Amino acid sequence: MSSHLIHTQLFEASFQSKESALAGQKLLQERYQKVLLPIMEQVFDEYDPSGRSLRIDKLELDLGRFSADLPEDLMRDRFRDVLEDQLKKIYLEQGILSPATTNPIGIKDNLTSTAKHSDWEKISYYLVYGRMPWWVLSKEKEPIQSLFNRLTVSNVSVLRSWLKENPISLATAKRLSLLLSQKQLDYLLKDSLQLSFKDTQPVTNLLQVLLSKTSLEKSSIRFWLNTSLLFCVFGKDNELSPILVAGFKSIKSADGNKALDTSQFLFFLSFFIIKISEQASESPMKIASSDFIQQQLKSGIVPPRKGKTVGSTNNFWKKVVENMKEGTTTIAELSTLSKELIHLQRKEKRAIESKSPVLDELEVINNAGLVLVAAFLPRFFENLRLVKAGKFISEQAQIKAVFILQEMLGSEQDYDETDLLLNKLLCGIAPASALGCTPKILASEQKEIALLLESMASQWTALKSNSGKMLSEGFFRREGSLRKVQKGYQLQVQRLPFDMLLDRLPWTIGMIKLPWMEDLIYVEW
Repeated sequence: MSSHLIHTQLFEASFQSKESALAGQKLLQERYQKVLLPIMEQVFDEYDPSGRSLRIDKLELDLGRFSADLPEDLMRDRFRDVLEDQLKKIYLEQGILSPATTNPIGIKDNLTSTAKHSDWEKISYYLVYGRMPWWVLSKEKEPIQSLFNRLTVSNVSVLRSWLKENPISLATAKRLSLLLSQKQLDYLLKDSLQLSFKDTQPVTNLLQVLLSKTSLEKSSIRFWLNTSLLFCVFGKDNELSPILVAGFKSIKSADGNKALDTSQFLFFLSFFIIKISEQASESPMKIASSDFIQQQLKSGIVPPRKGKTVGSTNNFWKKVVENMKEGTTTIAELSTLSKELIHLQRKEKRAIESKSPVLDELEVINNAGLVLVAAFLPRFFENLRLVKAGKFISEQAQIKAVFILQEMLGSEQDYDETDLLLNKLLCGIAPASALGCTPKILASEQKEIALLLESMASQWTALKSNSGKMLSEGFFRREGSLRKVQKGYQLQVQRLPFDMLLDRLPWTIGMIKLPWMEDLIYVEW
């Protein structure tokens, strides 16, 4: 038996009167369950194209006119004939069905381009929405990095063409920054900025000093620099991109006369990264007014050593550092920048909200059992100092919570952002928000996870075990369907025989709404 996933079903029917419409609606519901649905499953199974998945964007079936007392067997035959005719037509068009036979044949070689197009559609959808399209079956899901590498390793030009036609958001820039190799990034930037990894390495070194007092890890500075590069070149229209482009071009020129401009730009860039990474617990204006950046410089910024920069540009970078030590960027300039950043963030938030799942959109997830821990999360996240007074202390704390939840499934697992939709919802993060770099889970946090799972197991006496590992392995890795409904999301979890123990669960999971969550999650298990 095959798996068939239908995103939306619409029924259009005309009736002679209001009274007949009311009766007809009830009749259609009954006939759909008893007649149409079983035939649909049967025909789809019969027309399974050699075990391969087939995507049909739209399938229209016209059953014509019929009376309310039409016998079920006649309706069944009519529906089968119409459905088979439409499937045959689609299969012939795609080369799956031979004109001389009524039986589906294997996928032909000439469909390779169609498959590649479909794979690119998955990548482009992920870059914008942070999840897979609804028609991607979980059993055929390929890790995003693997899929991206397969499609772009020898042909990154398709990505560049897409970027030119589709101005990106900051969220998309973050996702791209994680996926791209440095060679691919250099290729994408060569036409606009002519910058290479060598050109920007001194920038990375200086940013590591400028941002040393934030909670940003050194290893993530390159990620945020690459995100800024991608956004300034391929980003949507905004007031900040021209400033970023001009600054990066001054770096490329390595002109001593532009050393002052470059030093000011590095202040600007560090300020920009602080804001887009949401690392600071204080507002950017408060940081600026407390001479935050000047304090970083006084704490030990030094000219890059030989070997750290391209030889001929070393004097240029010495001048840049000297200008930075003098603190040539004013608070007024940072104030103007702060206003532009606030405007950008508002635009980003609106864009992310517009890309949330629409009503009735369904996503298949593989960690549905995580809802079991929901009741314990407020205290758990407080113990980890990620939450205070019912709110996450920062956006980065919120993102770390997403990954900590996934860690509860076990440390030996491969996953990417597309696997973390439920985690995002449980942590109050919009589905289309980008997560960025995977944070390091500390040993102390691993210990807290183990203690939480053991505590849950001991409270759930029906398990007859205090093993947190048994709880995780037995219940967390479950397939479920997450559907957008009017006031949140409805989660239906795959039920297994030993799930009868859920009837003796000492806490409730039917409705989840944590203090930081905007959407309710209704659970059916």
